Amino acid sequence: MLSKAEKTRQLIIERSAPLFNKRGYAGTSMNDIMAATGLTKGGLYGNFESKDEIAALAFEYSYNKLKTELVSVIRQQQTSLEKLYAILNFYRSYTIRHSFRFNQCAHH
Repeated sequence: MLSKAEKTRQLIIERSAPLFNKRGYAGTSMNDIMAATGLTKGGLYGNFESKDEIAALAFEYSYNKLKTELVSVIRQQQTSLEKLYAILNFYRSYTIRHSFRFNQCAHH
């Protein structure tokens, strides 16, 4: 079971990942992360040393999420050709699916 501090760190990572994915590192400010998480600047810096640390962990979170989804899609296929098409279809629609998810989260 995660401690309160670990849950807060995870929340920050999960909520900031879409920001970094959509806006990039330079386009994402600490104010953006504060707005997405509902935390104060002190709340962010109490859990992370810097924006760099948040960005690195948000990238790792996003990468692991993508990898998990892709492996799941591949495992559902039987032949090599089906697996290849599954990979192509996954990436073809990935940006659209995740852009939609980001927009849903941004409105709530």
